[in-house]
Amino acid sequence: MGAERRPGRTARGGAAAIAALAMLITGAACQTAGRGDGGAPAAAIPLPDYETIRVRIAEQTESLDRLRTPLSVRLISPDRSGTALTEQVEGNLQIMRPSSVALRIDKVGQTVFYIGSNDEHYWWFDLGDEKVAYVGRLENASPEKAQRMGVPVHPLDLPDLLGLTPLPAADAAEWPPRVVRSADNRRIGVEAPARWGMKRLWLNPSTYAIEAVELYDATGVIAAVSELSGHARVRVRGDALVSPVLARRALVRLPASESELRLTLPDSDEAENPGDRLRTKAFDLTLLLDAYGIARTVDLDDPAVFETTSEP
Repeated sequence: MGAERRPGRTARGGAAAIAALAMLITGAACQTAGRGDGGAPAAAIPLPDYETIRVRIAEQTESLDRLRTPLSVRLISPDRSGTALTEQVEGNLQIMRPSSVALRIDKVGQTVFYIGSNDEHYWWFDLGDEKVAYVGRLENASPEKAQRMGVPVHPLDLPDLLGLTPLPAADAAEWPPRVVRSADNRRIGVEAPARWGMKRLWLNPSTYAIEAVELYDATGVIAAVSELSGHARVRVRGDALVSPVLARRALVRLPASESELRLTLPDSDEAENPGDRLRTKAFDLTLLLDAYGIARTVDLDDPAVFETTSEP
């Protein structure tokens, strides 16, 4: 009987792997982002043009080019028998646009996963009994590799799912972005190119706050959705004149794995743009491999990593 060999399917389970790869972080669930509550539809809201939306999103995200925050992570995911398992862990997230992400996952005071990326690589450290690093080059990331890892989105999609990414200028987009209404006439939607397909943002029509993000693959199938709430101001060190807004709660679903991920950021000033205080060594792969005492490194660009093997 053939069985697929998947990196990271350790004794701690595939559910923890998805939590560890939360940077890639539902089902038909975000299709609920455009539905009403069953009552009469609201009057049609006016639609702004794309450039107006792009500028408003840029105003929100410009001062969130760097982010450092602790967060709690609650994951609900089925095991191989279909039984729903729940894991509660703590984490620390650092982001430096455009391509640097570091997510440390801790359980009972011990780091169990470290996930990250920089301008060249993306990685996932499984810090179990054997400390293993799974590393690939960003230029070689593909939907097929991501699907094999169990997370069918791009390694840099977490900032998108948290509403931290600016929209492209219309003349720089691969295809013309489109502005739409939600089915219940309560939200503004904007569709724009994503790395492997399309993303749709659902906005509050009064504040332009991003309330949901849907990511679709190249075939138009939904790959991941986040529902964002609890928007609050974030401190920017070195610039008291700006106070960008960040969602403090994100509910993320991955339909392929039937998993639900709840990310909660603190309501205090612990979530901030630290400016020059952001420690860039958090994105230095060479330093991290040494600091975490990695015993073995798996090259995700090696085709043999995903080859099919036989087992009884």
